[in-house]
Amino acid sequence: MRLRAITRRTETATVTAFVAGEFFKIASIVGLLVLAWVLYPDLHWGALLIGLILALKANLFAFLVKT
Repeated sequence: MRLRAITRRTETATVTAFVAGEFFKIASIVGLLVLAWVLYPDLHWGALLIGLILALKANLFAFLVKT
């Protein structure tokens, strides 16, 4: 719904909303990593980062399998 409302605006508003959304996404990922570091000090970081990357790329994998 929000995306539909944004697309009716000018191009500048669309670019601004996209950049703000990407900034929010990156900030939330960094915040979750800091939270994991605080709550689980003995965490295996390699497994966490590989799982995070796979979760973020799941849409790409699904697209490649479907086509």
